[in-house]
Amino acid sequence: MKRNIRHGIIAGMVCIMLIPVFLCCSEPASSGTFIKSCDTETPGLYPFTIDMTDSLCLYDMTLYTRIDATEKRFARMPSGIPLDIRLTSPGGKRYAETVYIPKEGFSMMTSFSREYEMPYRKNIRPEEYGIWKMEIEIQDEKDFPGLRGMGIKVTRK
Repeated sequence: MKRNIRHGIIAGMVCIMLIPVFLCCSEPASSGTFIKSCDTETPGLYPFTIDMTDSLCLYDMTLYTRIDATEKRFARMPSGIPLDIRLTSPGGKRYAETVYIPKEGFSMMTSFSREYEMPYRKNIRPEEYGIWKMEIEIQDEKDFPGLRGMGIKVTRK
């Protein structure tokens, strides 16, 4: 009988120790991708793959970028960064819009750099669940010298 109790205690301890292992192996709640401007095949065009396969979740999308420029150079840039956003659903439906990141809307600044993090969409319930394609094209990227690339963060809720 003592032996059965001891085995029960050991089995219980093993189960308790395995719980963190299973929790650590779960998929993260958010994922991000940043594409450097020097790594694009077509200048100013940033292609992303968005995983919206979980039908039990809502999704948030945040865009981020960085501009490294002197104060003088930064002052000469246009007032907003125009982004043409094109989405393609898993079934092939296409959606498009243009949004702007305000030049002065940076989230962090140093004497030579500005970082931008802009909510794009919140609480998305996709029309189709699956892997979406997103292209972000920066109109006239040459007007933003020092722009280091474009990123997107997708958060599952």
